[in-house]
Amino acid sequence: MIDLSFPVSQKATYMSDTTQLLVTYDVAKVVRNYAFDNITFAYVAKGMKNINIPGLKSFSLIPEMVIMGAAPITAQVEILAESAENAAHCFCLEVSKDKVHSIIEKLYESEEMEKLTEKEENLSPIEIYDEQGASLVLNNLLSMQQLLKSDARFKDRWVNIKIEELILCCLQTNMYQTLIDSYAQQKMLDNPLSEVIAFIKANYTTQIDMNKLTQKACMSSATFYRHFKKSLGVTPVEYIHGERISKAKHLLKKTDLPIGDIGYQLGYTSPSYFTLQFEKHAGCSPSEYQKKKLSK
Repeated sequence: MIDLSFPVSQKATYMSDTTQLLVTYDVAKVVRNYAFDNITFAYVAKGMKNINIPGLKSFSLIPEMVIMGAAPITAQVEILAESAENAAHCFCLEVSKDKVHSIIEKLYESEEMEKLTEKEENLSPIEIYDEQGASLVLNNLLSMQQLLKSDARFKDRWVNIKIEELILCCLQTNMYQTLIDSYAQQKMLDNPLSEVIAFIKANYTTQIDMNKLTQKACMSSATFYRHFKKSLGVTPVEYIHGERISKAKHLLKKTDLPIGDIGYQLGYTSPSYFTLQFEKHAGCSPSEYQKKKLSK
């Protein structure tokens, strides 16, 4: 238990079956290294901490802000406090990703959930939130914090209810994108075709040999095609085209490359065939798609 009446650095940990809350109170400069493998929320009640995550731009976390990570990450946290007057009071809540994904799984069959999953590219494994969305989630985090620090009866059961409330709250904000991405990635890893899918994602710009895919799946050709279509709703060839067109959309939005060059980069030697596949997956031609995005 942290006692704020004592002007010394302190830390405490509170746990349930599916969560862990780390609370720190620092009155002096310190650097700590952390590794997270679950759904993680971090926020501060007082002061500031600087966070460095490999591959991402460093940032500062201050009161009224929330960061959420939904992928395995390592982080270096720097506290710049020099006295009790500018102490840093920080919180980090880890929630079991299995618990979070099970909540999303229950919601996934609803029409609203299907709409939330309609996105074109993966997002950063960690996101920063402030203003209204952060305030909404922060209120839930503070409620969870008080519960974890308490000796309430049926605490684990109550915490699980609070987790569901927290995730439903996140899905009301732009945090939903990070959660959905985490869920989709985990579903992909759980799929027996995960090695095949990973190979396609790494090589979709080349001409992929279907025999190599069946070998990686350790299945006969007939079983592989049947299982792939049942699991993903499309054939392996359709899936490859889908990956290419998803990347094409990104390039059309983010670059000034000629349409023919984009198609060639993605493995289409014929511009007309690229256009045909793009129209099939996007419902319009590459040039029409580019014009729509530029006009927004």
